[in-house]
Amino acid sequence: MEHHDHGYAQHGLAHEAIILFEEMIKRGVNPDTVTHLGVLSSCRHGGLVKEGQVYFNSMVEHGVQPELDHYSCIVDLLGWPGLLLGARDFIQNMPIFPNAVIWGSLLSSSRLHGSVPIGIEAAENRLLMEPGCSATLQQLANLYARVGWWNKVARVRKSMKDKGLKPNPGCSWVEVKSKVHRFEAQDKSNSRMADMLLIMNSLMDHMSSLNLQSQMFEEDNIWHS
Repeated sequence: MEHHDHGYAQHGLAHEAIILFEEMIKRGVNPDTVTHLGVLSSCRHGGLVKEGQVYFNSMVEHGVQPELDHYSCIVDLLGWPGLLLGARDFIQNMPIFPNAVIWGSLLSSSRLHGSVPIGIEAAENRLLMEPGCSATLQQLANLYARVGWWNKVARVRKSMKDKGLKPNPGCSWVEVKSKVHRFEAQDKSNSRMADMLLIMNSLMDHMSSLNLQSQMFEEDNIWHS
């Protein structure tokens, strides 16, 4: 049951994970640290803030001490819906020292919601732990861009250039027939890139055609209404 709970979490099935977690409790199964991480991850993906806080606070009752991964889940849980002050206060009151991942999570949420003061605080703390982290500076520049502070965007980018830091390119992975293929933005080194571009262009043409048909359908309905 514990593995199923974590599986639900990985696939964003928050309510299913919670139901299974509660069933474990009813049957007298004591959830371990991994199971708690699974239910907290489910609450984070499902936006279930109150539920996540309840399960986090109940960990000690089940004999499980929260670890950094559990704290990181709560920071995400609070940060993504915009409860940034709560996320910042939660970090400051942690009984263990927050790591770069936790500050990075708060920075991401701050960028998403355009919260400059908290974003700067998160970036400064993460840079203390990872001084050469280009991703942190890149996120900070994106935060400034989010609120239109273009002078500060230029200043951060110049600082990155002076330090020889380059933005991390966007990348994705896909598994086909048990083989993992990795792609980076502007990377054309894959041997089958020409074939993939043909398929992509075909899909783009198909989507454009569907969009045109949809517009024609709407115009026809307006004409006859």
